[in-house]
Amino acid sequence: MHRSKYFIITGGLFSVVLVTLLLRIPSVTPALAKQIISDDLKVDLEDLRFVKFQYEMERGNNWQYDIMLQINSENYEYKIDVDTGDILSKVVTEKKMIDETPESAKISVNQAKAIALTDAELDNSEVTFHIIRFSEHKTVGSYELDFIANNSEYTYLINAETGAIITSEIDLDISMREKFGVIITVSDAKKIALDDAKVSFSDVVFLRAVTHQQLDNISYEFAFISNKFLYTYEICAQTSEIIMSQRSEYYFK
Repeated sequence: MHRSKYFIITGGLFSVVLVTLLLRIPSVTPALAKQIISDDLKVDLEDLRFVKFQYEMERGNNWQYDIMLQINSENYEYKIDVDTGDILSKVVTEKKMIDETPESAKISVNQAKAIALTDAELDNSEVTFHIIRFSEHKTVGSYELDFIANNSEYTYLINAETGAIITSEIDLDISMREKFGVIITVSDAKKIALDDAKVSFSDVVFLRAVTHQQLDNISYEFAFISNKFLYTYEICAQTSEIIMSQRSEYYFK
């Protein structure tokens, strides 16, 4: 077993996340795991929307990928053996909006919505929620909230026990981009980061994708892993320039 620690610091959301990963080098790469799912569903890889991609150890020292994705109105969760590529489990559920707070959650649905809206500086009357879900992983619950405001899409993952924002992403629409002079989208910025890092999309797992707004300045911040490296990038949304980039090597013992 190998341990690697790293920090992700985000100024715009006033949060510092310390992430500790227990890692070892898998035989099945993230790209191959995604292709296994694509083949199983008989759907082109480009048409799949991956919403979670975790590398974890279950009881018995069995390492696996825990992967969630969406196709139309359905959610799929796969667990794939990192050594053999075998599909250990596959669960299909319909997307749904929850109204009542789960018993295991300390933060209510309405509180989670308020936390996301406060962070996004929006009022409830300005937004349309299209995804509100609750899930538990290793007894830790979280809310996933997707909503639209001003034709821009907001996605939040909020800890159901503490109310902390785990991840957030904003995809601004054309009119908002024009207002702030934004010339690139989140997808454009991801491509700039990946090209600079000389890695392909299929070979990485994104840990964080955040849009920061400070006065009239907007930037995208990313954190992703590929092979044995953690990459962090901040890219100006108005000029497409790379403001900051860093590559950290995992240390295996």
